[in-house]
Amino acid sequence: MERATLKIEIPFTDHAHCIGRQGNQIQSIMSATDTHIHFPDGNREPNGTKSNQVSITGTITSIEHARQRIKDILPMTLKFLIPSNKFHHIINDDCSLFKTVRTRFNVIVLSRSYIKTGDVYCIVRGLINQSELVEATDYLIQAFYGSQASLTKVTCQIEVSEQYHIYLQTRQQSKDMCIESIEQYTHTTIQFPTININGYGRRTSVIITGS
Repeated sequence: MERATLKIEIPFTDHAHCIGRQGNQIQSIMSATDTHIHFPDGNREPNGTKSNQVSITGTITSIEHARQRIKDILPMTLKFLIPSNKFHHIINDDCSLFKTVRTRFNVIVLSRSYIKTGDVYCIVRGLINQSELVEATDYLIQAFYGSQASLTKVTCQIEVSEQYHIYLQTRQQSKDMCIESIEQYTHTTIQFPTININGYGRRTSVIITGS
């Protein structure tokens, strides 16, 4: 059967996670789907040019299976603000609430403080298709906010290569797929990075905020 190659975007910061220790995770996917999956070589070098592009080679069917398997293992982080009157509950990241959530939902939970603002955020990490990630976040929001839980905003950061930013922001081909329509349909705000006038720093992070 004729083989083809599909190029997909995976944030380079997630490549090591997808590959796994000693390459075991990606080798398992390649063996199960009879595909060859190539990650850009430049990402291995500390000063190399970083690329999000990953190539999957195989039959059309096997490529789709591999793409789905990779999608299932991609990490995802959700973040929300911890109210200041609840700081006393978070002595450290081994507090009883965090321990309970880690054990019950099989996710990573920690707090992160921002010195400039004095804010403390709750960080919940899991897999992108892991239902427990949302359940754990809901559980924590209920614990911190109680009756005000439904008003709490949650933030997710995704990486989108810069060359696609203008296309996504100005897409007019389909009203259903433009950013404004997606925001209205999902009741979220989608924030693209502003242009850095000095040209420094990575400008790939897109912020999604909602409930």
